[in-house]
Amino acid sequence: MRAALRVFWRSLQYWSDEALLLVQMNAAWLLAVLLVIPGPPATAALLEVTNRMAHGERAGWRTARRAFRRYFWKSWGWAIITLAFVGILTFNYTYYSRTTTGVILTLARIAWVIFALTGIAVQFYWWPLVIEMRGHPLIPALRNAARLAMLNSLFTITLLVVVLAFVAASAALVAPALLMLSGLLTLVVNHATLDRLAAYREMLTYLEEEETPEVILEGISPQDDRPVVTPRPPKPRSRRAQRRRARKSARKKPTQR
Repeated sequence: MRAALRVFWRSLQYWSDEALLLVQMNAAWLLAVLLVIPGPPATAALLEVTNRMAHGERAGWRTARRAFRRYFWKSWGWAIITLAFVGILTFNYTYYSRTTTGVILTLARIAWVIFALTGIAVQFYWWPLVIEMRGHPLIPALRNAARLAMLNSLFTITLLVVVLAFVAASAALVAPALLMLSGLLTLVVNHATLDRLAAYREMLTYLEEEETPEVILEGISPQDDRPVVTPRPPKPRSRRAQRRRARKSARKKPTQR
């Protein structure tokens, strides 16, 4: 539980470090969603930018433009699967609400809520895993997302409660939703995925050779030739503050003769 709260707090710190950039990208993302067609690739681009930030790297509009082009069709595959899931739940809810009553309807509604929350939980890890996995596979990343959510059920439930509470508060206040919602949430899901991948790889490292973990993630192992994914501490100063400090240092340097 504390690990999930630390992830959310770390995401808030990262957001404050890059607030100006992320607010601008939040506005661009809202416009893209309203235009529909660029919505999914814009979401993928924002997730790519915040993934780089979660790794402690510099990312900006150039990163977003490249990710927009790279993930255009793949992000629409992700969107179609997500919309199909939402459509099936909505159809079932509408149909059975009209044809069923009493205890059965109550139990069915509880089941729909559980399915919906499970779908949201899987979404926490799905696209960050697409970015992290070699070749950026869509369906293997979906399977890994479901396994990662199952492997870290308490962490995922805690994070889900915190995120839903934040979304509800943002919807009530309006301004936070317009200024920071998408940027912060994409940071949260990237930090959550990196944190759980690090825990998974540590678990594999300490298991004895004859033991097999109950849940195995495809393409994720401590022997991977890529660097082990570990979250990094946030930058102590914002990008604007760093530029201001660099200008002051340049003015203080004596001119060479």
